[in-house]
Amino acid sequence: MGMGATDTCGRVMASFGAVVALDYPALEEELAILEFLGGDRLERSTLAGMVELASVSRSILEGSMDADIHSGLTNIPPDLAAAVAERAALTTAELVLLTRGSRSGAELVAWYRRGVLEGATPEVERVLLPVLAHYGLA
Repeated sequence: MGMGATDTCGRVMASFGAVVALDYPALEEELAILEFLGGDRLERSTLAGMVELASVSRSILEGSMDADIHSGLTNIPPDLAAAVAERAALTTAELVLLTRGSRSGAELVAWYRRGVLEGATPEVERVLLPVLAHYGLA
């Protein structure tokens, strides 16, 4: 305890926990990070599609998805939407890795699709293919 603190003050401070919350960057911030890393070799629309799909997928998994959002995942059963979201909810670090390593937009999309589709069940893949197309990742 510091100077001037009483035993009572110390007991009160010890009885209240602190909560530290970490979250993903806002969609525009995450997109700005990828645009900076992608430079002139990657189109904004491709990066925006990846970020938007990841963001929507994360929202579905958190249970905070707004039903009014037209994401391409809103008209499918919740269990299937969750399975699709698990495949597409890439972290910012994963998106950064893909963006840094790709030499062109076509290579980025190919790597992204491979990462999202590889190992998916046929039912999930059947939903993911049009969702990827909806986000410009076909």
